Amino acid sequence: MTVPEMGQLLGLGKTDSYWLAHQGKFECFQLKGRYFIKKQSFEQWYANQIKYKKVNGPPPGSELNEHSYSVSDLTKLLGVTGYAIYTRIKNGDLETFLVDGWIRITKESFDKWYSSQSTHRTVDDKERDSQAEQASISLTDVAPLLGSHRDNIYSLLQNHTEHFKIKVIAGRKRITLDSFEKWYQSQKKYKKVVVSELAPPCDPLEPEFMCEHEQETKTTPTEDAVHAEDKKYYTVDEVREMLLLSKRDVYDNVLSGHMKVIQIGRRYLVPKDSFDEWRMQNNT
Repeated sequence: MTVPEMGQLLGLGKTDSYWLAHQGKFECFQLKGRYFIKKQSFEQWYANQIKYKKVNGPPPGSELNEHSYSVSDLTKLLGVTGYAIYTRIKNGDLETFLVDGWIRITKESFDKWYSSQSTHRTVDDKERDSQAEQASISLTDVAPLLGSHRDNIYSLLQNHTEHFKIKVIAGRKRITLDSFEKWYQSQKKYKKVVVSELAPPCDPLEPEFMCEHEQETKTTPTEDAVHAEDKKYYTVDEVREMLLLSKRDVYDNVLSGHMKVIQIGRRYLVPKDSFDEWRMQNNT
């Protein structure tokens, strides 16, 4: 096809058409004083770039999308912001290359990173996890349900492995409700605590749910300490973004004792030491 025909195909003017033809992105040849573009070479270029789009035709980058993601693709896939993806790139978790000035992440490096951890989940996996969680109960939830200490529950599970069916969902061990109920009906030592007898829930990440006794006894550093240049504390949103975690995941880590929080006014902060220790233990 001729250069003007290529320009018409991409909605380009004469100057931009000839400029693009001289960039060496696809094969061109001259015949009787006129420039021509090899269609096969053009289509291959079109399938591996994302800057130019045909006026009437398929979107660009079909081959490019087979082996790489854009940052936008991953924000949608993981349900996070672009900042979270760039943090992973900066940490060396994802391999990248540039296409027309845009960052692309190789699917191979993403799949390798994703399969090496269980903290971060795709939107589809989170939905499947949510369905699986509805048919199971976490180990930390069993203790208050039976009115017992968490250590007692862990011992119970170790001594009665034949009764409990354990499933790992998003990297966390959970007991299937069916196996838990069968065990519960087979014993007389433990009794479920009636919901109304339980203390009101205390969500350390939501000020309106904070327990009154904690409001009275909590001692925390001053605002000046938090805003010091060496930054000894992170907000919950900063932790969520850096780790690609949902707010619920941060909440779970706090309740399980894996991550500490402190209160300043109506804000809740994670000490840097606790955060760094958690990252080292979870290799994130």
